[in-house]
Amino acid sequence: MNPAIKTYLQTLTDIGTREKKAFYLVGGSVRDWVRGEECSDWDFAVPGAPKIARILADQTGHPVVPLDDTPGHETYRVVLQRNLYFDFTALQGKTIEDDLAQRDFTINAMAISLPDFIEEKENLIDPFNGKNDLRNQIIRVLPGRAFEEDPLRLLRAFRFASTLEFGIEPQTLAQITAGRFVGAAPMYLKSHSMGEYIFDHAWADAFERAGGRYYPKLLVGVPFTPVTGPRLAVRGGVNAV
Repeated sequence: MNPAIKTYLQTLTDIGTREKKAFYLVGGSVRDWVRGEECSDWDFAVPGAPKIARILADQTGHPVVPLDDTPGHETYRVVLQRNLYFDFTALQGKTIEDDLAQRDFTINAMAISLPDFIEEKENLIDPFNGKNDLRNQIIRVLPGRAFEEDPLRLLRAFRFASTLEFGIEPQTLAQITAGRFVGAAPMYLKSHSMGEYIFDHAWADAFERAGGRYYPKLLVGVPFTPVTGPRLAVRGGVNAV
């Protein structure tokens, strides 16, 4: 970890001890940490977020910016460096589990206490199996009314799918389309050229020699599936052609 970041985190831990507040890393910060990626925008859930942000800003001499002043949902940002931010959001509910249950997707509904993070303990708080969905590259909405409560989450699902190169879980996709099923086709993710060696291997070899990544690729098992009968599942009234 960057020594400067660790110093800021330790300062924050000391503030938490004095203020008798429990700090949790949440959201994209935890998602990036689980994936082993660097993070520049650190998200914290904490009671009394505005006060904590101002204390940190005063102690470090850095500016604090209110991103959301909505009572009970405040988010304040402390700009520590040009590309390093600490965002403090009011804890939603009485516990961190309550807070996580009000988020959008399983991959964003994980947390770890700040002391455990600094001490590199693997005490991940993951009530919705977000780590497993990260491993399997799945965007899955949390149970409940996540999309109804914030329609912008509909767009976020596709943004995450695009930026992370993940797939949207079928039930989540059904909610996004308000249950308006259109159609489905069998597909599979292929990571090798076996089964179509003569043609596919040549393309894969040429592509990778040029510096690209040919695999994995998503293939539609139509019309080459040996299964007889209809190949597509289509909603009634939809033109199958």
